Amino acid sequence: MKPPKNTAKKQPPKAVKKPPARKDPLDSVFKTVGKLKQSQQSDRDRTAARTPAGVKTAARGLRLTLSEIQAVRRQIQPCWNFPAGAQNAGALRVRITIWLNRDGSVRDAKILDGADTSRNAKLRAAADAGIRAVNNPRCSPLKLPPEKFDQWKVLTIDFDPSKLSSE
Repeated sequence: MKPPKNTAKKQPPKAVKKPPARKDPLDSVFKTVGKLKQSQQSDRDRTAARTPAGVKTAARGLRLTLSEIQAVRRQIQPCWNFPAGAQNAGALRVRITIWLNRDGSVRDAKILDGADTSRNAKLRAAADAGIRAVNNPRCSPLKLPPEKFDQWKVLTIDFDPSKLSSE
């Protein structure tokens, strides 16, 4: 007679559990930020590849830099002939909104609401000087980056005599 076979199945050896590795809590944040940057860059690349004016499309989200804004001020300042001898010049601050064409030329310019020029002749003179400055052919068209047209097609310029410099 044959010895009885062991009918019990052999159990696989138990896996040895390793203690979980300590993770830096910032690792997941860095990975997420890295993925977002890659995603944003690839979105820009895809947009640029799909459109004929891709570079311009990708640049629409860019804002005007401080140096670009200062360049506009420097360009307009020589054309702004502030009323000479005006007393209390600091109170003659005028804000003018200008609408620009793609070539940087002024399409329209309006005195921003809030400046009551109908009752104050000095303020009216300052406002007129600002309007003349933005329309002056010596200072127009404005030199702005064409790829950022969506950011500068409407600008508000602050004509503040207290901030006049002697450049």
